[in-house]
Amino acid sequence: MKWYIAAFLLTVLTSSQGILTTLSQSNGKYKYDYATVPFLAEVFKLIVSSVFLWRECKKLPPPKMTTDWITVRLFPIPSVIYLIHNNVQFATLMYVDTSTYQIMGNLKIVTTGILFRLFLKKKLNNLQ
Repeated sequence: MKWYIAAFLLTVLTSSQGILTTLSQSNGKYKYDYATVPFLAEVFKLIVSSVFLWRECKKLPPPKMTTDWITVRLFPIPSVIYLIHNNVQFATLMYVDTSTYQIMGNLKIVTTGILFRLFLKKKLNNLQ
């Protein structure tokens, strides 16, 4: 039952992100440096995930510790991609209205399907 609540909250937060970002504008401009918002969000995620990793490593004895540090070093890559994406979102919302942004954002699904088909040579059925 808990995953229903988490899924609902994530859906509401994700779909309201553009609306909340637009509402933070005053006279079509942000009264803050919008580049710092995604940066601070990624720093916060880094701190939280580092605490969880530290707790997990502390729990396991050294011979049984299975942390693959090569894999851990790859985690900042999606973080940088999210950072760029969220900065572009702020800039985009200065020029388009929220509903257009939401509709254009949903095109990511269609684009992903097309690229999946073209580059990975995988067939998708109608439901997918």
